[in-house]
Amino acid sequence: MRSRVNTQVLRNYVYLLAFIVLVLFVGLAMTDFVNHILSQNLVKDRFPPSFLVTNEMDESAIAEIAEVNGGVYFIDSNLTLEHLGGIDPFGSKAMSRQEFTRFLTDSRKVGLPYSLQIEYSETLQGWVVVVFPTSLRIDLAIVANQAYESNDKDAVMNAIYSMLILIGLFLSLGVVVLSRIGSRQFLKPIRKLSEAVTQIKHGNYSHRVVMKASKEFEAVGELFNEMAEEVEKKEEALVVAQEKRQQLILDISHDLRNPLSVILGFADILTNQETTPQQQHQFSSLIKNHGLRAKTLIDSLFDLSTLESPEFKMKKTRVNGYEYLRMTIADLLPVIEQAGCDYRIEIPDERYHLEIDPSWMDRVFTNLITNAIQHNDQPITISITAGQSSEGFEVRIEDDGVGIDPGLIPVLFERFTKSNHEESASTGLGLSIVKKVVEMHGGRIHCENKKDGGCAFVLSFPSTLNPSYSDR
Repeated sequence: MRSRVNTQVLRNYVYLLAFIVLVLFVGLAMTDFVNHILSQNLVKDRFPPSFLVTNEMDESAIAEIAEVNGGVYFIDSNLTLEHLGGIDPFGSKAMSRQEFTRFLTDSRKVGLPYSLQIEYSETLQGWVVVVFPTSLRIDLAIVANQAYESNDKDAVMNAIYSMLILIGLFLSLGVVVLSRIGSRQFLKPIRKLSEAVTQIKHGNYSHRVVMKASKEFEAVGELFNEMAEEVEKKEEALVVAQEKRQQLILDISHDLRNPLSVILGFADILTNQETTPQQQHQFSSLIKNHGLRAKTLIDSLFDLSTLESPEFKMKKTRVNGYEYLRMTIADLLPVIEQAGCDYRIEIPDERYHLEIDPSWMDRVFTNLITNAIQHNDQPITISITAGQSSEGFEVRIEDDGVGIDPGLIPVLFERFTKSNHEESASTGLGLSIVKKVVEMHGGRIHCENKKDGGCAFVLSFPSTLNPSYSDR
């Protein structure tokens, strides 16, 4: 990869160099073309000294040059510079031969702010000088004498060739160095990303890349780190899910083994041994009870699996929360009374609109009240209260029984959680189902021990999901 990147960067710089050379040649050609066009249109080319000589230095000719911001001088045989009209950058003055020679030489120099044209007139016995200010001047020329060959030609050509070779070497060296630097700027962050990808590939999901490069590569590095973080979270969640799945299998196996062992044991006795009618009835009852226990566990697992399925959706309908709660508790009163429990119910005679799946919500309240009856010594008092809190619609189901072991409260809603004094018939899945149903209704549930004994389960549904408090 490094070789390919180096080659590509070098090729790009060669293309750039070729483009620059092409632009230079095109620029020179355009400059020559523009100079040719201008030479036919510039004022200085329309009024050369011959224009004045032809017109015998007529004042009208001088005035015409002055009108276009030019100037006219005449140098006589005594080398006196006389200003005749127009602009006057030099002034009238007498010159020595040395000064005159310098004047003629300087008039041909490159970079003068004035364009000077000088022509000797036999008729006037002197030099006619026409001067125009330079607007913008570019002097670039390569001159060769075609009529005579210079003895310095070989030396000059060798110097030119040497200069071109040196320029070519420096340009080539510059291209190579720049391509190396450029490729390193590309390769270093790419190499870091490649190493980071390798780390992720080998399972090191905590690896992060620190990118100190251009903003584009830094942005790529940040996106890579975000991706790695998401992968790490999903991998951790996958590990946790796998551990829970394995634990679930162990728990199911353990909870099913006991009733199945009892069923098989008593079935074997009934099949292979002589038993009295009383024993047959007793053993049949035990088989039935343990079969029901296994069925309850399987049904609970099915319910929990249904709730956790991505395809499952609650069949919600809009109800008056208070009225629904009154009807549900009324259906459970015979169970409470039959268990010998007292009860206290406080439900306002108001309206509070909720969207719930009644069949699943029925299981929530049935499970909570049944748990209060089964896990406490009788008699106890069960209290059901409802109202509005800061979080919206709230229901509290309390009892004054033995309470819950504080160590179990943090894991109370996890699968197969059972208290030490809990009946063996419990599956340990009821509260997991309760919590899942409440959460799928947008609510929350928690458990707390009361100071005066017993515990309370608190269900709350946020008001943001239930904007209509009442039909007032």
